[in-house]
Amino acid sequence: AIARAKIRTHLPLVVDVPTIAQRSRYSNAVACAAVGCGADGVILRVWVGKNGDPSPIPATLRWDEAVELAEKLRAVGAAVRR
Repeated sequence: AIARAKIRTHLPLVVDVPTIAQRSRYSNAVACAAVGCGADGVILRVWVGKNGDPSPIPATLRWDEAVELAEKLRAVGAAVRR
C-alpha cells in the first residue's frame, strides 16, 4: 500500500506504528518495514514514566527503546534512499 500511495500522491506518507503493531514487541518490525517500503515517517508512542514502571497503554515504547529504534530507522531510511 505504501508503494502504491507513493506513486499516486506527492504528499508525505506517515505510518501510525502503534495502531498497526498493537503491542510494543512488534513496533520495531512494523516501523522498520514501513520505512523500508518508502514511508517518509512513522508515529511512535513513547512512555516517559519512572524507570521500571510499565506503560498503561499497549504498543508504547520506553524512552531508551524509542531512541534505539530511531537510530535504526535512520540507517534503514538511508539505505533505502541510496
